[in-house]
Amino acid sequence: MDYKYLRLIPLVSAISLGGCELTDEEKDKLEQTGNNIEKVALKPTIASPGEEATLFDTTDIRINIDATVPHKSVTLLIDGQEIATDSEAPFEFNWDPYFWSKDKKANLSDEEQEQARVATILVTALTEGDAFLRSDVRSIKLSEGLKDSIAFTAPTSNQAFQNTNQINLAWTSRAGAVSYDYQLNNEQVVSTASTNATLTLEETGSYQLKVRATNDLGYTGAWSTPHTFNVNVPNAPTLNTPVASKIDSGWQASFSWSGAQESSELEIATNQGFNSIVDTLSTEALTLSEELPAGAYFARVRTTNEFGHVSDWSTAKEISVGLFAHKIDMATRGWSTDDQPIDFVLNDNDAVVLARRSDNGDGSGDDFYVSKVGFDGKTITEKSYVNNSSSPTAISKTSNGYLLVGAAKSSWYDRTIFEISETGAKLWQQNITHELDLDASIQTSERIDGAVQLSDNTYAFINTTYNYTITGPENSWGGYPTTLDNKEFKVSILDRSTATPQITSHIISNPGSGSYDYLNKLLLTDSGLYAAGRYTASNDSGPDNSADSYTPTASDSGAFLVTMDKTDGSITSYKTGGGISNSSVSNLIELTGGEMTVSYNDYYTGATTTFANNANTSINKLDNAISYSKVVADLSGGYFMVGTSRTNDKKSIISRYTAENQKIGVTHTFNNCFYNLDITSIKYHPDYGLIALGTDQSTSSYSSRYTVLFNLTDDFDYLCPTTKN
Repeated sequence: MDYKYLRLIPLVSAISLGGCELTDEEKDKLEQTGNNIEKVALKPTIASPGEEATLFDTTDIRINIDATVPHKSVTLLIDGQEIATDSEAPFEFNWDPYFWSKDKKANLSDEEQEQARVATILVTALTEGDAFLRSDVRSIKLSEGLKDSIAFTAPTSNQAFQNTNQINLAWTSRAGAVSYDYQLNNEQVVSTASTNATLTLEETGSYQLKVRATNDLGYTGAWSTPHTFNVNVPNAPTLNTPVASKIDSGWQASFSWSGAQESSELEIATNQGFNSIVDTLSTEALTLSEELPAGAYFARVRTTNEFGHVSDWSTAKEISVGLFAHKIDMATRGWSTDDQPIDFVLNDNDAVVLARRSDNGDGSGDDFYVSKVGFDGKTITEKSYVNNSSSPTAISKTSNGYLLVGAAKSSWYDRTIFEISETGAKLWQQNITHELDLDASIQTSERIDGAVQLSDNTYAFINTTYNYTITGPENSWGGYPTTLDNKEFKVSILDRSTATPQITSHIISNPGSGSYDYLNKLLLTDSGLYAAGRYTASNDSGPDNSADSYTPTASDSGAFLVTMDKTDGSITSYKTGGGISNSSVSNLIELTGGEMTVSYNDYYTGATTTFANNANTSINKLDNAISYSKVVADLSGGYFMVGTSRTNDKKSIISRYTAENQKIGVTHTFNNCFYNLDITSIKYHPDYGLIALGTDQSTSSYSSRYTVLFNLTDDFDYLCPTTKN
């Protein structure tokens, strides 16, 4: 008998006692009435979790039913969806809320995020009599931390990998999960039934991983908190200190490093920011050598591993290739201790300096001194020629040594030329003597401003003969009062091929218009023999430089250029060019295009005149930022101009110009490692670049003035002189 009829026994008994028998229809109505009574009586309730409870992990959901009525089953519904059915009392469910956790949505407010994490629980019951009962709906909260119910065990958080492209993943399993998804950097979702996987990554960088699980009902939990790991570039190699060495073809810089992977890349630049790259070299070795011109460089190296991952650059190392800077005290004794270098000649690895003062220990303060100084700063030879000459004016290279010019010891009016060997021994000497004719009241004096060797026994020199008229008797110091009548400019040839040397002179005649005032410079090149001096035009358009308001401007006056035959010194052509008036020529150079350029020894401006090599034309340049300018040819076709700054006479400056007198870049001021730099001469060396000879001083006193010899690159890189002999 069905227990549901027990409560109807009194009613049935009453009907029976009344003599009535129940029909089938009446029995159905009674049964329906019993069901209605039972539904109210047996409504199931949720014992736990409580209303609005927060669930953090797998939870037991316990159900209360009316124990007096047998039940077939109780079914759990989450958010209205049947999840599980329990057919045995006590009725309860072990439920994992993780699979119902929700991903946080960026477009929701905090309140809306909180509401999104609310879930509902409902249970229904089925009695033995197939009565269907339903509980009230209960709301619960799902903790945000549920998303991390699954966590990565590999890689560890923020783990760094190097020199690999394979990353092994592993994560904790979740009861009830039938599959897992993982995602890298919010890209493609990958599904697997396993709790591990392997990634192949081509790029370095920071990566984020997420994982989630899906149960057998198809419910998927929220993504885990992003888990970060890094695939780092290889460690940067360690660059050793580079080494520069001289080779036959120039300079070689050698580089070595450690800590490289599959291959390395070496970068060489001329500035520390590596904005001006000289070369980029690749190798699988740990060493590299590169030929470089003289200069200051910076180098760095990086490495690439087998997976194509490139390291950061190493710490940069500076290397001076062929740069030198030396202080040389030439005048440490005698009546004057300030150095006075005149000019120098360049050899492969040394310079031969001609100076007025030396450190001769006899206290004389030599007036004619030659010193050979290696580019390493070491003095190779040094010798005073004060017994042979005084007041040196010029030095040039010969096949046997050096040709020197100065005042003769016989008389102040005489000049002398002599040759010395590489070791400093005097080979021969030739005086150019003056004339004195008291009967005719005539006196001359000689001046020589340059001499060069044309062949084994033939030499050319430029000399000026000053012709005077004696106007009175001999004075107390042995001279005569005179007036200057004229000057004769000559190119003279000294022939020493016979026992008695012969001198042949070629007179440089004044032009038909204007005048040649001074003959200053002599230059021998592969293309010819040249001389230059000051020229004043008849219609001189230059302003008066003695005026207080004087501002230098270009003038028709400037320089004249004489071209001579290299064998006998005969004059083949004359040219005049405008520049600056009333200034002597300080330099004569040949540009790479064959043009001849002169500079002027002018206080007010840095001036040049450039003569065309194939026409009787010239152009000029005035740079009012510089005074006492000197020039040297630039191998790119133009020239460099160096001199004293007009705004600060204790600073030397240098500028670069094209052959058309257009400035390249900005003027460079020599830095503060020089106190009062005065550049006497500047020349170009094929291996060492620009080499400057000058003086500097350690204090404001000229007695502290010493010689400096240093080189600099076309971009004006140089060292500060620190080695003092």
